[in-house]
Amino acid sequence: LVRPHDPKFCGATRREKLERLLKECQDKKVTLAIATALEDISWLLNLRGSDLSMTPVFYGYFVLKIGKDTDELKAYLFTNQDRVPPVIKSELAQDGVQLKKYDGLFDELSAWGSEENATVWIDNHTCNAAIYHPLVELNAQFCEEPFPTLMWKCCKNAAEIEGMRNAHVRDGAAKTNYLFWLEDSL
Repeated sequence: LVRPHDPKFCGATRREKLERLLKECQDKKVTLAIATALEDISWLLNLRGSDLSMTPVFYGYFVLKIGKDTDELKAYLFTNQDRVPPVIKSELAQDGVQLKKYDGLFDELSAWGSEENATVWIDNHTCNAAIYHPLVELNAQFCEEPFPTLMWKCCKNAAEIEGMRNAHVRDGAAKTNYLFWLEDSL
């Protein structure tokens, strides 16, 4: 099930992150940005999931389509829509993110990738061949830089730093409790 990640823990709203990505894409003259790494999608959209054990992510793909003469946000989340609660669907729509079927990305890629002068920003380290090869066959150009969320996640804001500190305190307490139990048990 997909659930929200409160912006007070993220330090930035979904809309702020999407607008930052839009600006970055415009600066690089990219017409299509595709996030395939599940942790990038979860971070970018301030959402968490339970599709993988012990990892708070959900299966999906994220696409930001950039128009030539517009600042309009055209964002798409390809995921299992049955696992997205109605309140999150509504919040995503308010932020300009349209939900689509998980496997619908492949049909959309052929249309988007064949657009004249299509420049795609995709992380070739996390992208699978089913996405990359059709774009190559359509002669899409590629932005060869790492996907921007990689560095954005590395540079923590005040809310993320505070959350990290709190997590270290909880982890330290848990480890202390375990070591006390282990010593007492021996």
